[in-house]
Amino acid sequence: MPQKRDKRVRCTVQALQDALITLLQQKPKSHISVRELCELADVNCSTFYVYYKDINELLDDIEEKIYGHIEMIFETESNGFMQMQHTLEYVKANRIAVLVLYQQDGGNAENYFSSIMWEKFDMSYQRSNRCQDIPQARYLYEMLYTGTNGVIRKWLKNGCIESSKEITQII
Repeated sequence: MPQKRDKRVRCTVQALQDALITLLQQKPKSHISVRELCELADVNCSTFYVYYKDINELLDDIEEKIYGHIEMIFETESNGFMQMQHTLEYVKANRIAVLVLYQQDGGNAENYFSSIMWEKFDMSYQRSNRCQDIPQARYLYEMLYTGTNGVIRKWLKNGCIESSKEITQII
């Protein structure tokens, strides 16, 4: 994927990403053809192959875009509450794409959020030293991981009716 993109390239790539998100709402990735994707995006199939080798690579590009933005939030915001709130604001603004990522085989979105939580939990655990027992810490982390992912998934499925601040307070 070229790093520097002119406006036409950005528009083409965005059209392909939007088309894939739309199709993934209707059917599994394994049932989506490049031709069908290109027809929906109004892009020639040969143009698709200029940017991507296959649909998996396009999906990876969507994930990288979303996760890259979330990582930027965690890098620029030091307050844990605000990190989560800003992340949820971004998730809400990109609800359909994130929900589609949650529904993909392999649970990439869940794994991604899990790794972020583990990193934050591990740093917090090391600072607080509240749990001296490592197995106890792992159970606590499992509760945080499954609970947080469950709340985010439910919030996404319900249309993100509550504010990101309300959900952050719950988590």
